[in-house]
Amino acid sequence: MEQIPQPIEPAGMFSGLRIKAIALGVLADIGSTFILGTILMSVILISEYGTDMPDEAIDNFYKTNRNLYLLFLLGTACTVFGGFIGAKLAGSSEIRHGGWVGAVSLIISVLIEMSSDQSQSYPRLFSILSVAVVIPAGVLGGYLSIVFSKIEKAF
Repeated sequence: MEQIPQPIEPAGMFSGLRIKAIALGVLADIGSTFILGTILMSVILISEYGTDMPDEAIDNFYKTNRNLYLLFLLGTACTVFGGFIGAKLAGSSEIRHGGWVGAVSLIISVLIEMSSDQSQSYPRLFSILSVAVVIPAGVLGGYLSIVFSKIEKAF
């Protein structure tokens, strides 16, 4: 009697995920974004105002499109880094882990933004880009983890 092969079933959305790897990737993303963003803002403010900054210096910083887009690029790079870390620590399904790092980072960022008391409104393009690029940036980090693993194995 011939055995009928079992149907191939796709993996579930959450199957095989390593929560610890995702959490550490998110921590790397948000931590590096905060630290590097603070350093970038400090450097720009000191270069513009010197050591005697007026009280409105930080508000003016966020009203300049150039500064917002610099922070956007820095935040995107940090999300790629977080996705890379999460994927590397997971050791499998790297792209999925990187994507989940981006998704969780996005959720946390939205919650932080909602809980802040800023009355600042950002340009629409900046807001759209900030939301749209987070998950793909995490996926890119996961993909780069695979690429670097292949490079390491070649040497």
